[in-house]
Amino acid sequence: MELLRLLIASTNRGKVEAVEAALTEPAIAGRLTAREVRAVAARSGVSADPIGFPETIRGASNRARDAWGSHSAGEGAVWAVGIE
Repeated sequence: MELLRLLIASTNRGKVEAVEAALTEPAIAGRLTAREVRAVAARSGVSADPIGFPETIRGASNRARDAWGSHSAGEGAVWAVGIE
């Protein structure tokens, strides 16, 4: 069991709720003693409505990297999740 410190690379309510829901799944929740989740604004570096799988993956990856680079040191996070 462990403490999970996670950055969600978006402040979009739907994206944040999706990650929170995933963390309550028994396969994940059963392994955690606790979790600290923080939603942060992050840049995707792609168009507002990405077209196609490659651009969508690039946007999600960029968001996670931006959140990690901007916030992880001060937050003590161990993971950053990007959703495009």
